[in-house]
Amino acid sequence: MLVYGASGNTGLFALQIAKAMGMDVYAVSRKDWVSEFGAERVFRPGSVPDDLRADVVINPLGTQFWQDSLKHVAPKGSVVTFGVQTGGAQGEVNISQIYPQEISIVGSTGGTRKEMQELINMAIKHRFRVRVHRKYKLRDAVQAFREFGIDREGRALIEMQ
Repeated sequence: MLVYGASGNTGLFALQIAKAMGMDVYAVSRKDWVSEFGAERVFRPGSVPDDLRADVVINPLGTQFWQDSLKHVAPKGSVVTFGVQTGGAQGEVNISQIYPQEISIVGSTGGTRKEMQELINMAIKHRFRVRVHRKYKLRDAVQAFREFGIDREGRALIEMQ
């Protein structure tokens, strides 16, 4: 599996889910610490080797990495997309690149209640985690929300107690 945006919330959990399922996982991120979560190798954006092909490519980021996602999916593989953080919702697809290789493009917005319970059970069993940049008390929530707009090394968490 190849995960774009591997240091983000969904990317980080996609990486851990894939590892729990026994997959080899490669990550695309500007954050080296992503390797701590099981990535075989972390590539900087734009530096994935041309010959790397993955059965599943996860792209929660959108159009900025759309062409790269299609370039790195293996024949009969799937590109899973569920976000548009890096630009508009419209990207180009060379259809002649899709059908001869039998590539699937899957859009996802979530799952069923049963799937959510299965995911929670998997997270508990495999001890999924996030990287924490800083913890805040509830009374300091305003400062925590200010951190959403800055480049940080993990999540800003608000403790509810």
